[in-house]
Parts: sequence; structure tokens; C-alpha cells
Amino acid sequence: MKTWRRGLTDEDWLRLLGRTDPLIVEVGCNDGTDTRKFLDTFPECRIICFECDRRAIAMFKRNINDPRVQLVEAAAADRNGFTPWFASHGEVPKTAICHVAPESLLDWEKSGSIRRPTGHTIEPGWCTFAEEGSVQTVTLDSCLQPERFPRSAGVDLLWLDVQGAEADVIKGAWKTLARTRYLYTEFYDREFRQQNADLPELYEGAPGLAEIIGLVWQASQWDLRGFFDGGNVLLERRQEALRE
Repeated sequence: MKTWRRGLTDEDWLRLLGRTDPLIVEVGCNDGTDTRKFLDTFPECRIICFECDRRAIAMFKRNINDPRVQLVEAAAADRNGFTPWFASHGEVPKTAICHVAPESLLDWEKSGSIRRPTGHTIEPGWCTFAEEGSVQTVTLDSCLQPERFPRSAGVDLLWLDVQGAEADVIKGAWKTLARTRYLYTEFYDREFRQQNADLPELYEGAPGLAEIIGLVWQASQWDLRGFFDGGNVLLERRQEALRE
């Protein structure tokens, strides 16, 4: 399957999740742009967000003030502790098409990662990185224990936007994945890129599609539901696995 779609609409998410009160875990929430869309789409939702970049956290708190949202100020990873943080910087060229908060255009914080940048220092060219000390890391399994949530059905949507650290998050989320309905994540893979197939690896150790699927299958069985612009994939946990 190599058919790419432009993206999932609010109506698509409503149809997929099939309820107005989903539990959504958003890892790499940045300034809350996607969080706001989920809040508007699902009036009774609960969202647990993870973000570790101090600039993004400040914008998130200005943009999102809602009792349905819990913000964890840490990076989700494969262990609890601390890890180096590579903060992205740079002023976005005025010719670039980019629908983000104005402050992001002056100091680009959307590409920061716990993974060392490699090709991202070349593409798009204006983005630079500095290792700014360390950030706290937590595993999803340690933060999302079932007894902490009133509904036992588990996580309806796990959304990853972590700039090459997808494998790190997954390795710390075996129990969480075993009770998750949908996983939506970025991935880097030359074979499956819909454009710019010669683009270099952007982050050291960024996992490809096969690696991501292999990892999540260690937790449960999943089906691939589609590819989406920006290098994203939607995986759905198999129904027989959901009944276990």
C-alpha cells in the first residue's frame, strides 16, 4: 500500500474513534495546535499531552487552558531519567509556506529532538540545532497506568510527533500499546516517501516503517490503515487483539 492521503479530517477522526469521549495521548504536542483541534472535535474527550521544549510549553500554556487536558512537561522515551536535548532554531524564510504561530517563525522550535539531528542540518537549510543540556524523560507505561483512568477501555488514539524518537517512545510503551486502538505516527523511510525520495535521514536512528511495525507487534497485532502527507502512518490494533 503506497497511496498517500492529504490528511485525516475532523469527520474522519469522529468516524474512526466512534465516540465523543475518547482518551487521546498526544506525544510532542508543541504549541497545542493539534490539541485544540481534538478539543473542538470531541467535546467530552480527555487528552494527555507530552512536551519538553520550554518554548513550546510556554506557547502551549498560553493557547490551551482546558480541564480536559493534562500536560506532562517531559519527553516520552524508553526510560525514566534525563537525556540530551537538541533544540532547533532558525528564522523561517518569508517565502516558506508554513501555518504556525508567529513566534515559531522567528525561533523554530518544532524540530527539536532527543535524537541527534543528521540530515536536518542540511534540509531545509535554515534550521540549526544546539544541544541545550538535558530534558526529563518518562515512559508512557509509567505515566499511563490503567488505574489512573476512570474508563478501562484504554487509549483510543496515541499520536506521536517526536522527530525521529518514535522507537524510543514505543519501547517505553509496551503495556500502553497493548490497550491502544489507533497509533498515528511520523516515520522516515526512503522506500515509502511520496516525494523527495533522496532526502537524507533527518535524525540519528530515526526508524523506518518496517521497524515501527516490528516494534508495535511486540505489544499486539496491528493493521496498516493508510499513509498521510508529512510522512505519517495510521495503524489500528486488530479487533481480536482488542477483545483479549
